[in-house]
Amino acid sequence: MSNQMLVVRMEFVSKATLKSTLDKSQGRTSIKVAVFSATSITPHIRRLTFVGNALEIFAKGGPAQWVKVFVPADGGSRSIGRAYTVRRWEPETHTLTIDFTLHENPGPVSAWAASAAAGDEAEIAGPRLSHLLRPVAEWRLFAGDETALSAIASILEALPPTDQPLVFIEVPTPADRQSLTAPHGTRIQWLIRSEQSASPGELLVDAVCSKLFPSGDGQVFLAGEARSVRLMKDYAACLISSDSIDAKGYWSIGRSDYRD
Repeated sequence: MSNQMLVVRMEFVSKATLKSTLDKSQGRTSIKVAVFSATSITPHIRRLTFVGNALEIFAKGGPAQWVKVFVPADGGSRSIGRAYTVRRWEPETHTLTIDFTLHENPGPVSAWAASAAAGDEAEIAGPRLSHLLRPVAEWRLFAGDETALSAIASILEALPPTDQPLVFIEVPTPADRQSLTAPHGTRIQWLIRSEQSASPGELLVDAVCSKLFPSGDGQVFLAGEARSVRLMKDYAACLISSDSIDAKGYWSIGRSDYRD
């Protein structure tokens, strides 16, 4: 984690207004893009940057916004898509960055991302709003597995510099930890499955569900494997208002193209 305090200019609009703006700007149509660069930043995360003139209409929303990425399938006779969180959008250069999680038994888009190279083409539909960040909260807690790293990273980068969030991130191995930019007071605890022979989500549930939440107006973001997210959400809902909890199941063990 970076020890340098992040200073940002924050603009907050209602979720309904922002969703309407994004839908109108995109019309929910796909945009043709090409891979500009591909980098394996950890053993299980491959970062692709996309460029394309059509990206000039890409709307910048709040943190953790997401898109559908469509790649060629069946020899190019059709395309198949999956949802991914935007890691970074640079409007000046029309460059979109997405981090793809690599699995032992990859789906079609994850497999495509694992071998993608500069010049490879894809289509992107979106973006759509994911997380509505409150401008003021007395405390914040974020928890997610490796599939939620992009969402958590983008939220941390958007926080006021005086915030002191508590963050739990579960990853497969020690090498999957990343350097994250966040307010100076951020507390990040990395939970390593390989060190404890744990199943996906198990360490997250243990960490969050053993935590006594502070008093006051807080905000909780939970994302990752669906069953573990449900367990954490149920626990959090016993302690704080459900309006203060944003919980998203990104994937489910044994299911393909899971949709929360």
